[in-house]
Amino acid sequence: MRNYIVILTLFALTLSFNKVSARVYSTCPYPQHEVGIGYGYMSTEQFSIEFADIISNSIINSFTGSDIKTRSYQFIGPISIYYKYFFKEKLSIGGSFLVSSNKINYEDKNNLSYSARLNTFSILPRLDFYYIRNPKFALYGNIGVGAVLMTSRYKNKTDYNATGAAFAFQVTPIAMRIGREFGLVVELGIGSHGLANAGFSYRHYDRPWGIK
Repeated sequence: MRNYIVILTLFALTLSFNKVSARVYSTCPYPQHEVGIGYGYMSTEQFSIEFADIISNSIINSFTGSDIKTRSYQFIGPISIYYKYFFKEKLSIGGSFLVSSNKINYEDKNNLSYSARLNTFSILPRLDFYYIRNPKFALYGNIGVGAVLMTSRYKNKTDYNATGAAFAFQVTPIAMRIGREFGLVVELGIGSHGLANAGFSYRHYDRPWGIK
């Protein structure tokens, strides 16, 4: 009887140990999900604002003679949040949401001041492709296409408001991520994310890297 009790006790302990040590893993041997936040410099929308502003005012000044004495720009963003789902080791699909606030301050030759503001809200589905993807370092690029909603306000003696939409894109040939679960991200490209974009991201681990 005592032997049966010992055998049953050992069997129960074995089952308990296996239950504690067992983990539920996904079918992908690499982290499948990544979320991040970034801050960009000189998006296509901001470049267009500055370029179009200078050109349009030069044309107007040539006809009217109303010279713009000083001009200054206040660009905030683009600020982005994004999500990636890795359906392959070196391929992911996802999306980015971006916002920016852009203001132009003018002063003419008569020392009269006025301003214009353009806010943008962009949504870009994206595909990321990886040249190197290791646990603590990744080198990659991405492409994205989507739409941008723009709201503008011109303020002088009277206010003028307008809303419009346009095509948005991002092409990033070179980007890198340094870190394991939490990482530093730097991206260089052209589009709604800007010529340069930097931030942080988090990758979800439900298994050791590379364990199937």
